[in-house]
Amino acid sequence: MQNYKTEKIFIASLFSLFFMFVCLMIFAPQTNQHKIFFRETADYMADYHNNVKYSAALNPYVHTDKNLPGPQERIYPPLVYGIFHMLGKAGRGAFLSTTSLTISNLFMFYCSFALLGALLAGYEGKKSYAVLLGAAFVMSGIFIFSYERGNIIILSAACSTFFIFNYRNSNVLVKEAALISLALAAALKLSPALLGLLLLFDKRYKEALRAIIYGAVLIFIPFVLLEGGFSNIPVWVENIRLHIESYNYALYPRFNFRYWAAGFAFMPRLHAALYA
Repeated sequence: MQNYKTEKIFIASLFSLFFMFVCLMIFAPQTNQHKIFFRETADYMADYHNNVKYSAALNPYVHTDKNLPGPQERIYPPLVYGIFHMLGKAGRGAFLSTTSLTISNLFMFYCSFALLGALLAGYEGKKSYAVLLGAAFVMSGIFIFSYERGNIIILSAACSTFFIFNYRNSNVLVKEAALISLALAAALKLSPALLGLLLLFDKRYKEALRAIIYGAVLIFIPFVLLEGGFSNIPVWVENIRLHIESYNYALYPRFNFRYWAAGFAFMPRLHAALYA
C-alpha cells in the first residue's frame, strides 16, 4: 500500500496556513496579510493587462509608449504576446473595462482549471488525495499571488504538470502530447525547458530531440506574426538582460531568505492587533 504520510503533512500544512491567513484577514486586517496581493490589489491583474497593452499593435518588444513600463518588462516569448493580442481583441481593447476585466478573470479561471485537471488526471494514488492536493495548491500563497497578477505562469504550470505525469506513458499519443506540452510550457515561460533534463536522465534521447524541435517551433515561429519578424530576437534578448539587471535579488528580494527573515518584524504588531 502506498504511504501517504508526505501528502497528509503537505495537505494539513497548507490547509492550516490558509485557515490562519483567512482568520488574520478578518480579525487583524491591519497586519501584513493583504500583502500577498501585489500592492494590495492596487494593480489588479497587472501582468495580464500590461501584456495586452504591449501586444495591441503587435510590436511588444519595442518600447514606444512613455506611459507604459520600460523594455525590461517586455520579456515573454512571442507566443504569449500572440495570446494576449487575441485576448485584448476579445476584451474590445478597452483597458480595465467591465468586458476586459471579465475576460481576464475567465482566462485565469480556465488556466487554473487546466492546472487542477492535470493534477487530478495525473495523480496515480487515491483520487481523494488528488482533490485535496489540488485544493492545497490553490490555497498556496504563490498561486493566489499569480492569479491576482493575472500571470500566465499558471497555464505554463498546467502544461508542465501534464508533461511530468505523462512523459513515460505507454500510450504513444499521450506521450507525444506530453512532449508538446513541455514545449508549450517553455514557449510560455522558458524556464520549464529545464524539465527536459528528465528525458535525458531516462536516456530518452529521441523524445528529447523531438521536444527541442517542438519547443523551437513554438518559441520562434510566432515571431513572424509580429512587426519586424525575426529582427525582434536581439531586442527580446536585450530586454531579458535589462530585466535580470532590474530584478536581481539585491534589489528585489521577494523570494530570497532575507525577505522571509524580515517578515518576522511584523510579529509584535500582529500580537498587539490580536490582543488590543
